[in-house]
Amino acid sequence: ILTSTWRTRFTRRRNIALFSTLLYTGIRKGELLGLQLSDIELSRMELTVRGETSKSRVRRVVPINSKLCVALEDYLGERQRLRRRSEHLFTSSQTDTPLTADGLKHLVEEVKQLSGVTFHLHQFRHTFAVNFLSHGGDIARLKQLLGHRDIRMTSAYLRCLPTSAMRTDVE
Repeated sequence: ILTSTWRTRFTRRRNIALFSTLLYTGIRKGELLGLQLSDIELSRMELTVRGETSKSRVRRVVPINSKLCVALEDYLGERQRLRRRSEHLFTSSQTDTPLTADGLKHLVEEVKQLSGVTFHLHQFRHTFAVNFLSHGGDIARLKQLLGHRDIRMTSAYLRCLPTSAMRTDVE
C-alpha cells in the first residue's frame, strides 16, 4: 500500500533504497543523509561511512547484503534514467538536491500515517544490531559496524536479545 502512494517510480525506488539502507546497515540518520554516490561500491558490496559524517568521526566500511544491493541498483538506475547529477546518494523527490533532515522527517511522518505503525529511525539501527547478534554475529564486529567507540555502548543492544539467543548448549 505504501509503494502505491508514492507518486513516481523515482520516489518509490528512492524510499525503498533509503529504508533498506537503514535496515540492512544500521547506519545513523546523519550518516544516511551524508552518503554520497562515491560511498557506495556495489561491485564490492560495500558502503563507506566517512569520518566527517560519522558521529564517532571514524571512517568505517559496512557490507551490503544482496537485498540492499538490488534496492540500490534499482534506485541508481532510476536516478541515471532521470539524469540526476547530485553527488549525494539520496536526493529530494522533486529536485536534484540532497534529501534534507526535514525531508526525511516528512517522509517518516508520511510512512507512519499511511502504515499506522509508530516508529522512529533509530529503531532500524536497533533492528540491525539485534538481527546481527541473533544470527551469530559477535559483539566486537557489531561495534565496528555501528561505529561505536566503546564496547559498552554496543553492549546495550544485548538487552534486546531474547534469552534463548544468549544461551549456549554445553554438554
